[in-house]
Amino acid sequence: MNKILLALSLLSVVFLSGCVGQSVNVNTTTTTTPPILTTTTPGQTTTTNQTTTTTATNTTNITSMKQFTIHENYYQLSPNTINVNQGDTVRITVVPDSGIHNLFIEGYNIRTPEISTGSSILEFVADKTGTFNMWCEVDAHKDYGMTGQLIVQ
Repeated sequence: MNKILLALSLLSVVFLSGCVGQSVNVNTTTTTTPPILTTTTPGQTTTTNQTTTTTATNTTNITSMKQFTIHENYYQLSPNTINVNQGDTVRITVVPDSGIHNLFIEGYNIRTPEISTGSSILEFVADKTGTFNMWCEVDAHKDYGMTGQLIVQ
């Protein structure tokens, strides 16, 4: 009986010493997430896809959805500042309360179409950190102060 226990102990020591110093593989996967641009006007919906690439590591990817509604009127964006974290999925609903407007986000190079009624939705993954200017591209609306910032930390 003692010989069996001694043999099992020796096998355990040999097995464990063979495992020490072994590395563990971490899988890296690349996923493509298309930003979604949806425009709704009474009686029609248009969806346009653009492609961006994000890289995910490990097997656990936790992202959160941050949703905002920006109202455009009187040469203002309201709210005019949006704060998100890198990796967040961002959904911005743009509503032109008066006049014809769109929204462009510099650095991500995404925009809504020009509309006067209904709403447009920009959806994208905030994969770059920094402060990105956004503005209405219609006529001189930017010059009149229809600007804001997307801040990604």
